[in-house]
Amino acid sequence: MNLKSFIAYLLMVLITLLFLLIFHLCPWEIQNKELISKNRKLMQEEKNIPIGQKLDNPIEASSLQHFSEKTPDLDALQEITREAKELIKKGLSALELKQKGYTANILKKAHFSAQKLKQLGYKARDLKTAQFKIKALKTAGFLPEELLQAGFLPQDLKKAGYLPHELINLNNDIFQQIGYKAKDFKRDFISLEQLEKKGYTIFNLIQVGYSPLELSFRYTINKIKLEACYNLLQLKKAGFSAKELILYLGATPQELKDASFSAVQLRYTGLSLYGFKSIGYTPEELKKAGFSAKDLKEMGYPLQELIPPLYSLKQLLQEAHFSLEEFKELGIPAQVLNQNGVPISQLKEAGYLIEELKGFKFSVQELKDVGYTLEELKEKGFSLEQFLFAGIKLQNLKTIYTLEELRNAGSNIKELQKGGYTLEELIQLPNVGLELRDLKITLKQCLELNCSSRLIKEFGYSKEELKRLGFLVNFFPNGLIKSITQINLQTGKKMRTNFFDHSLETCLINLYDSLGRLCKTYKPTAKKLKKELNLTIF
Repeated sequence: MNLKSFIAYLLMVLITLLFLLIFHLCPWEIQNKELISKNRKLMQEEKNIPIGQKLDNPIEASSLQHFSEKTPDLDALQEITREAKELIKKGLSALELKQKGYTANILKKAHFSAQKLKQLGYKARDLKTAQFKIKALKTAGFLPEELLQAGFLPQDLKKAGYLPHELINLNNDIFQQIGYKAKDFKRDFISLEQLEKKGYTIFNLIQVGYSPLELSFRYTINKIKLEACYNLLQLKKAGFSAKELILYLGATPQELKDASFSAVQLRYTGLSLYGFKSIGYTPEELKKAGFSAKDLKEMGYPLQELIPPLYSLKQLLQEAHFSLEEFKELGIPAQVLNQNGVPISQLKEAGYLIEELKGFKFSVQELKDVGYTLEELKEKGFSLEQFLFAGIKLQNLKTIYTLEELRNAGSNIKELQKGGYTLEELIQLPNVGLELRDLKITLKQCLELNCSSRLIKEFGYSKEELKRLGFLVNFFPNGLIKSITQINLQTGKKMRTNFFDHSLETCLINLYDSLGRLCKTYKPTAKKLKKELNLTIF
């Protein structure tokens, strides 16, 4: 360090010492001493200093009173502010300012802040009288105890923004009156142990918003129940599980059910299956809890209480294994059981009669397996429609029903053809022409089988269309077809002529050679395979 730096440092130290000496000798000494202790009274020597000696231009008390009662104008406000500052510079204490009429209210109007007034020695009560907000007093540095002594209520402290940890050391009764809620304590990390030391009971803690479930981390469920006067229903609503109440309170399943615990909530408490039935849960409640049909059967519930819509027949049959005899006793139709996978053989063994099997979908093989034939079923009253609905194939029904019966039951030509009927048999049926056309059966095929003139009309061709197809038609005077001749479209020569009588049946056939010359004439000899049909005259 060079000489100049040392001299500069020495001068700085001397100036600082001089400033401290002046500070201790100036009139501010009284004010500074007042600020050291908030509760200190004026020193006796301060009281003995005549106020007049401290004032150069004191303001009249009447003016201050007028200023306090009315809203001052700008000039008056500036004057009061200036005078007050002058008095403060002269070292007047808060007591002396008040004696001169400078109340906290006046200084507030003169734009003195709460913090400044506190520095001047004004008490919290003075500032409260001047209608300073409690938040302003808190900001000014007044302690909570001072605010309470000034007349503020405990709940005002919360409004002022004090957090629980800032007031935790207050008197227990006062602390509880502040109005903090559980969320305030949790946000400020105040523990249940601290609150217990502040006199909070379990009942108090619940009142401020703690749930019994939260309290269970410190207190036993039994203690919570006793001190909070809670019943099982309230503990349930508070979030305690059935298992906890059984384990820690010794609650019985019946008590828990009476407290509105559902079967779902009791399912994992160790209660036996029979126990659920014994305390009165309904099958509907138990199903909702996830119990199967088998579980309810083991609980002792009869089939009558479990049938659909509660459980499906498949569940009752395949999972719970109720017997078919039990279903029969309840009057469950055999058809319903069959639709749910029960074969006819088992239904027969269970005592169902053949008459009860009507309307079923069964196979011929199933019928054979249980010893029934189609003839027997027909004798027992099964209709053709029921056989068809059951899916019995037409080739099996041919042995007990006529072609006309099968046709009248709704079978179409294609189905009958698949069922084994020949075209020669099918053309004997009425109103089949359009179906034959759809199946690509030609008029030529039908004529070669000696079809009736009725069938020719059923094909729906006009005279011109028939001509284009190579057929020439002659009619009786009454409009019936007399004959139809097939022409070779390439050569224009006749090939075949079918003649019809008034019964519409083919009565004579002419055959021609390749040159169109008649080479053979004969009458059909084939007999109808079925009974005479009722034909409609065109």
